[in-house]
Amino acid sequence: MAWPAAASQVTMPVTTATSTLAVTLCADPGVGQDCDTDTANLTGYLVVSLDDNGTPTGLALRNFDLRATRTLNLNLSWFFGFAQLNATVTDVGLFHASPGPHNPFFMVSGVSFTATNVPYQARGLANYTATDLACTALQNGGKPCTGAFDLATNGPGTIASAPGTVQILNGVATVHLDITVQQYLDDANHGLGTLTLHAVINASAAVPPGLVPLGSDWRYLDNGSDQQAAWRAPGFDDTTWPIGPAQLGYGEGDEATTNQFGPDPNNKYITTYYRHAFNVSTPASYTNLVLRLLRDDGAVVYLNSNEVFRSNMPEGVIGRDTPARFGVTGVEENLYFAKFLNPALLLPGRNVLAVEVHQNSPGSSDLSFDLDLQGNFTFSNLPPVVAITSPTNLGVAPVTGFTVNATASDPDGVITLVEFFQDGVKIGESLAAPYSIGVT
Repeated sequence: MAWPAAASQVTMPVTTATSTLAVTLCADPGVGQDCDTDTANLTGYLVVSLDDNGTPTGLALRNFDLRATRTLNLNLSWFFGFAQLNATVTDVGLFHASPGPHNPFFMVSGVSFTATNVPYQARGLANYTATDLACTALQNGGKPCTGAFDLATNGPGTIASAPGTVQILNGVATVHLDITVQQYLDDANHGLGTLTLHAVINASAAVPPGLVPLGSDWRYLDNGSDQQAAWRAPGFDDTTWPIGPAQLGYGEGDEATTNQFGPDPNNKYITTYYRHAFNVSTPASYTNLVLRLLRDDGAVVYLNSNEVFRSNMPEGVIGRDTPARFGVTGVEENLYFAKFLNPALLLPGRNVLAVEVHQNSPGSSDLSFDLDLQGNFTFSNLPPVVAITSPTNLGVAPVTGFTVNATASDPDGVITLVEFFQDGVKIGESLAAPYSIGVT
């Protein structure tokens, strides 16, 4: 089953007290195999994406980095101790060989899932000393009787199957994952021995709030094409679109995913398209929805094909080449603009947000996009934020008059009015963005 973008990405520290890495060394110098195991606690992290913040039906394993907390000691013996292979393994661990949002989703049934075909790379330095027949076997394989094997020099492998569970309780996600891999001491000579690494991982972290948290994964199309209207539909096939976590855009240096603007930096694409799918098990349980949008310059937001928010965009039909009303600079580049949505727009099961972000001009220097959608929002009456964007030199006023432009947003409300004052006296007001007033 192929999922589109996921609802939330969670970085989960490993719970060291309950997570372990057992390393087993096995070798056969020609007189039979002997094995030894040592176990240490684990440290590190998992990065997972979930398609629902309440009861996930899909989980993607985006990244992991796991390390044993101490040096492991492994001792093999033959002929009542006359032949020995003793090894210490330092900094042993596993990490994801191909991290990122391109990793697939695995179905969650109840709380259980199985991650399959996960690319991994092992690390660790195994220092060893061998005697008698164990030494002879190493020499026959072209290795000295005392030396070291660096597991990081071996090629990456694939975890065929890793069973796990995921649960969310009181906003905290907990993942259990069981990984077993076999690593040869020397990829060029498998007969020298094997290391089997068995990781039992428990990790947990708070899930970002909301149906669609900030920093979520989004499918995007940044090739300058004209998608017209079909791309807004929930059933539109976006599986060929690239995927990446927000913030998305270019030009500011704070992007988690960098979009492309075309071959000519002086003639950038006006429109970039974004899509994101999320699951809602019981839409009737939501009494309110609040959407917050970061857009540079302008954007139109659709929920399940319905236009729900138009920010810094003109009225009328919006096309690929429709510019934003004005360019965004200064503090407004980092403002989130809030809008209440009708919860009746939610569908049971899969829902899709589609957003088109428009530049004000082909020469615009940057583009930014992020969005969150929260349901049953707890109103905390946070204050609105307002800032004057121009003129920037407030100490000098032209004698012929000038225009004051401002931006305003409210994290838990909607801006209905911006008032302008001069020396404490109100001189005018503006009812809609872009908020401005002429001053003589």
